[in-house]
Amino acid sequence: CFLTSPPTPAPAPASTDNAVKSLDELVMGFFRFYGSRFDLLKWVVSVRQGGTGSTTKRADWLGEERLKGDGQQAWVIEDPLDRSFNHASQLDRAGQAKVMSAIKEAAACSSVDEILNRIAVLRAAASKHQ
Repeated sequence: CFLTSPPTPAPAPASTDNAVKSLDELVMGFFRFYGSRFDLLKWVVSVRQGGTGSTTKRADWLGEERLKGDGQQAWVIEDPLDRSFNHASQLDRAGQAKVMSAIKEAAACSSVDEILNRIAVLRAAASKHQ
């Protein structure tokens, strides 16, 4: 069953400070939207269509015949120049789970600085194990 209309991101609050704050708001908005409101298994990410409410249904993009089976098809991130190419096609379920976990963890952060600090800690830990 597919949604009748895609979720729409909340408008970003107007920033009175500087461009850096606006960029921080956009990054946090991205993680919060894709980490909680957007269903990657039901909707296509389409930069080409862009804008609020213009996301395509997966069934329309993939065709109904490709949705049969276990219902756990790969995410669809449409290439804006080659509509037949799915940028997420090489990501298996384990990869999807890792990406979604990271997106949700980032969405729970209070700022971009907190996200970057967590990344630095993870990188330092990974370099010790190499």
